[in-house]
Formats: sequence, structure tokens, C-alpha cells
Amino acid sequence: CPFQCPEGLTCVDDGHDVTMSWTNTDEQGYDALTIKGAPGGDISVNAAAESYTLEGLPSGSYALTLTADKGVNTCDLSCNVTIVLVCPHAVACTADGYNATATWTNLDTYTAISVTVDGAEVATIAGDAESYTAEELGVGEHEICITAEDAGTTCDPICCSATTVRLFIRGDANADGTINIADPVKALSYIFSGESVPCL
Repeated sequence: CPFQCPEGLTCVDDGHDVTMSWTNTDEQGYDALTIKGAPGGDISVNAAAESYTLEGLPSGSYALTLTADKGVNTCDLSCNVTIVLVCPHAVACTADGYNATATWTNLDTYTAISVTVDGAEVATIAGDAESYTAEELGVGEHEICITAEDAGTTCDPICCSATTVRLFIRGDANADGTINIADPVKALSYIFSGESVPCL
């Protein structure tokens, strides 16, 4: 009998999983079936299989190929699929004294999330994080932005703002949120040099 190629290859994505399905038409079967184009290299599947699921693919576009081999004969079927990165949303900021916390909701899996505060990148955090606290900020309004990425695909930043306020802590003459030697120095400067103090 002449060599018959598989037919009807389809690739259907479900989030970061892709299921490849086809119909084997050679009545005597194949020696080998191989999937090419997936991250990590070629994948050998059962020679009688008519489907295979690639799990956890990173975001991006893939040209997938099913290769059937039988003796000296070989043939390829191809399909294209794109895994779309779904970005975080619903970012919100709250202030607690000198600290500001941003929270958000992740809608996908990410390799990392970068955080900027007032335009300067301050941290790269785990891709499953859904909050970040910027500590010891100056008094005033601050903008926190997060940018999620996955395998080279980057979301647009999403931002929120919070206003930190001066806390009254007895003995904290320079209002930096801590009590240390700088506080009596500030108090003495106020008493003897007329220097202003933020707590008054």
C-alpha cells in the first residue's frame, strides 16, 4: 500500500496549553510521530496517537509541525498558534503613613513583575505577586506602576497613586518615621539656630 500521511491537523489553544489533533490514515501505521516547533525541542509521541497536548507554553507565536515517518517515507503537517498574554488589571494604591501599597489582580501567569515608584524602577518581584509596598517614602503623592512580562512579551504598565502623610511620633523631631540620634540634633538646631522642624 502507498504511504499515507496523517490528515486534518488542528491546533487549539486553551490558555497556555495547546492541543494538536489529527487523523492517522495509513492502515499499516507509522514508525514514528514527532512534534516540532515546541519550546525545549522535538517531542516523540506514540506512533498510534491522534492528539497531543503541549502544556504551559510561554506567551508567543508558534509554528508547530507534526512529522510522520514510515520506513524511508516522511511527511509534515503544520499549524500556527499564538498564546496571548493577558495582563494584570484593577491596580489600586493605599497609603499608610510613609508607606504606599499597590494591589492588583493577575489574569495570567508571568515570569516577573517590575515595579516603578515615581518613574524609577525599584524592584522586580515574582510573577505571581499581587501586591507591593513601597516603604519610607517622602510626604506627598506617589505613583506606583507595575509591568508584567512573560517570556519576552511585556504588558503595558498599569499605575495608581497614593498620598503619604506625616506621622506624629513623639520624639521624632525630624519626622522621618524613626527615633534616633538625628532627632535631638534636629531639636537642638531648632532651639539654638532657629531651624524649622516638620513636626511644628
